[in-house]
Amino acid sequence: MSPLASLRMGLIAAITLTLPCSAQILSCGFEASEGYSPGNLGSSATWSVALNNGAGTGSSAVTVTTAIANAGTQSLLIQDNNTANRPVVTCDLGENCTSGVLKVAVRRATSSATAWYLNFYNASNAKVFGLVCDGTSTISLTGGTAGTTTLATYTNASLLTTLASWANLEVRFNEATNSAAVLLNGTTVLTSADTATNWSIRKFDLSAGYGSGTNLGVYIDSLSVTPLPPLNGNWLLTFSDEFKSVNTYLDGLKWKVGQASLWINGQGGNDPGNISQGLGVLNLRSQVRNNTFGGINYAYTGAEISTFGLFRQQYGYFEVRARFPFIAGLWPAFWLMPDRGVYGNLNGYYRSLLKFDLSGANIAQVNSAYIKLTVSSADQGSGNNLLLLKVRDDSWTESGVTWNNQPVQDPGWIAQAYNQTYSSGQQLTFDVKDFVTEKLAGNSQISLLLADTFRRVRQIKFYSKEWSSASMRPQLVVNGVTYYPVADSCLQNGTAANTNFGSSPELVVRDDWGDTSSTYNGGMEVDIWESLSFQGQNAAYQTLHWDGYGVDHQSVGTGLQNITPTADGFHTYGIYWENGLMEFYVDGTKTYTFANSRACSVPCYLLLSLQLGGWDPANAPGSQVNNQLTQIDWVRVWSGTRQP
Repeated sequence: MSPLASLRMGLIAAITLTLPCSAQILSCGFEASEGYSPGNLGSSATWSVALNNGAGTGSSAVTVTTAIANAGTQSLLIQDNNTANRPVVTCDLGENCTSGVLKVAVRRATSSATAWYLNFYNASNAKVFGLVCDGTSTISLTGGTAGTTTLATYTNASLLTTLASWANLEVRFNEATNSAAVLLNGTTVLTSADTATNWSIRKFDLSAGYGSGTNLGVYIDSLSVTPLPPLNGNWLLTFSDEFKSVNTYLDGLKWKVGQASLWINGQGGNDPGNISQGLGVLNLRSQVRNNTFGGINYAYTGAEISTFGLFRQQYGYFEVRARFPFIAGLWPAFWLMPDRGVYGNLNGYYRSLLKFDLSGANIAQVNSAYIKLTVSSADQGSGNNLLLLKVRDDSWTESGVTWNNQPVQDPGWIAQAYNQTYSSGQQLTFDVKDFVTEKLAGNSQISLLLADTFRRVRQIKFYSKEWSSASMRPQLVVNGVTYYPVADSCLQNGTAANTNFGSSPELVVRDDWGDTSSTYNGGMEVDIWESLSFQGQNAAYQTLHWDGYGVDHQSVGTGLQNITPTADGFHTYGIYWENGLMEFYVDGTKTYTFANSRACSVPCYLLLSLQLGGWDPANAPGSQVNNQLTQIDWVRVWSGTRQP
C-alpha cells in the first residue's frame, strides 16, 4: 500500500493513528542519494569544515568515503592529518531544538585509540555542553556556564574494543529539566542535570584527533537530530511538520484546509489563499476582503487547517511553536477535536480526477483558462459542497487509479461551490488560469480533483470523457481553445477503494457523515493555545471544553496567562495527555493540570486556526488586520508516556 493509501486508511478504520514519523530536524546518512560524494560534504549549507585554530579549510581532513559502510554505502571520515590542528565539522540545524535526541553511529578509523569530541552550541554560537571521548576508556559530559565543566564521567576498559565496530551513540537533552543523558548501544552511561547549562541547541560540531600527525580519526554515519517533548519518557514522533519544504503549498499528506465540518469561528472566512509556507514557517494571513465560506458572507478572511481524515491520536504529547503580532483583531489557536473514526457509510464517499495534456499546444502565455463541467444529476436540497483542487502528481492512469492509490492533492482548493441547486445539463465553469500557467512551466499536464471533504452528504454527478456527446464532456478552455481530458476517473471508498472506475461515463462527488467529533461521551475540545492578539504576544489561554456548547457545556483551564517574553516572540505550547490526565505546558513549563476521569478519552485530530475577533469585543477586527501574519514554526506529536 502506498504511503498516501495508508494515511487515508484513517478514513476507513476506526483506530487510533500513531504512524512513525520520519520528519526530523536533521537526518543524514552521507549517501549519494542525499547529495554526498566521496571527498565532499554535499551541496547543503548545513555543514561547514574548519581546523580548530581557524587556519585553512581543513577539507582534506574531512571526507565522505565509501571505504567503510554502516547502514548504507558511505560514511564521513573525520581524520587528523595535520600536525598542528584537528578538523572540525559543524552542523547548523537552522533552528533551536530545546529538547531532543541526537543519534549517530561512530567507529574509530585506525587500530589506535582516537580522541573525539561532540560539542553543542546555542543560537548565539556559545558552547553549552559537550562530550569528550579519549578513545580508550572514558567519555565525559561537560556543561556549566562555559560548557566545559565536567559534569559526569563514564569509564569502561572495553571502550576501545567497543569503538572498533560501529557503536550507536545517543545524546538526549532537555532544556525544561536542565538535563542530558548519553546512551551507548542502547545503555545509559551518563546522566546529568545542571541549571548553569542551556540544554537548547542550534549547532553542533564533531572533531577527532588532536594535531597528532598520525592520521587518527573516526567514521561517522546515520546521523540524526529528532525533537522530543519537554518531559522525560519513551517517545515516538508520530506526526511532525517543520514547514521546511521548498514548496509554498501545504503537504496534502498531512493537512486539509478547514476542519471536519464546513465551519470556522469568528468574523473571518477561511481562505486557502491565506495559507503558505516559506523560510521554515507556516504563514497564516488575515485580510480585509469580502469572502464567502460555507454559505456565509464575511468582510474579513482568516485561515484554518486540520489533519481530519489524515491523522488522529489518543494520548501522548502535542506541541506547536508560534507567534503573532500585537494588534487587535486576531484570534490564533492550536487545538484538538475528537475523531472517533465514525465516518458514516464509507461506500458513500466519491471523488473524481481529470487530466489534460497541453504538451503539444504551443501556448506561449495564458490569458485565460477555465474548466467546464456538465452536470448529469445532483441531489436536491441545501448543503451541497464542491471543491476543485490542484493535483501536481500526474503519474496516475485512467485504468489504474483507485481511491486507495489516488495522487496527493494540494489541500488549498482552486474554487468552492456551496449550497447550489444543480439540474441535469447545467454547465459549471471554474477559473484555473494560475494553475495552468504553473503547469505549462513544467510538464504541461493539468490534473484536477473534484471532491467535497466537508461531509455534506449531497451527491453531484458530471459527464465524463466517456460520455457519447462531446459537448457534455469536461473541457479545459485556454485562450479560447478547447481541450478534452486525456484521462478521468471516479474514485469510490469503502468496499470499492481498490476498484478502478476509469471507464465510467460519469464523475461522482459525495461525502458521507458520521458523528465523529462530538464533545459528549468522552470527547473534548482541547485548546492547547488560544490568544486574543489585543492582549499581546505574551498572553494566552489553555482550556478544555466538553458536553457541547449549550446548556450542558463545561470548561476548565488556565484563564488568561502572562508568559515570559522571548527574544523572537515565539512561544511553544503543549499538552501531555494520558488516561485520566491532561497537563498544559508553555515553553516547557507546566501551567495547568486536569486529573479527572472526564479527561478526553477518544482520539483527536489537530487544528491550526487564525480566526478573527473572539469572545472579547476589545478584539474586534478592523483595517489593522490586513496582511497580518501568524507564523507557525512547527507542529509535533509524540506517542508515549511520561516517566520520572
